[in-house]
Amino acid sequence: MKQLIKDVTTSDEWPMLEGECFFSLFDRYIEFYTDDYADLAYATRCIEYLNNLDDAVIDELCRASIRYHNASEPVEFSNPRDVLTLITPCSLMVPNPENGDEPVIHLEL
Repeated sequence: MKQLIKDVTTSDEWPMLEGECFFSLFDRYIEFYTDDYADLAYATRCIEYLNNLDDAVIDELCRASIRYHNASEPVEFSNPRDVLTLITPCSLMVPNPENGDEPVIHLEL
């Protein structure tokens, strides 16, 4: 099993964290960084949430990605998840917690 979070660093100038997290849907590591007051425990909660999205949510996000893609270049997909081959997740931004420890996903693609 792959390590969920690795290479976590902080900066003397900013209280934010940076590192890499495993994104199981794409079977790859992506960068993550936190806002000023998000700690590693909250970042871990958000990353775990990202990796445990319900299949219905993933399928709906794929259909939304297809609509976005087809607005400029129409393509027929036999399965909504086929669009995942056209998506490259770059980073996950972990915001400051605003509702207790409720996880938030803010992906840059």
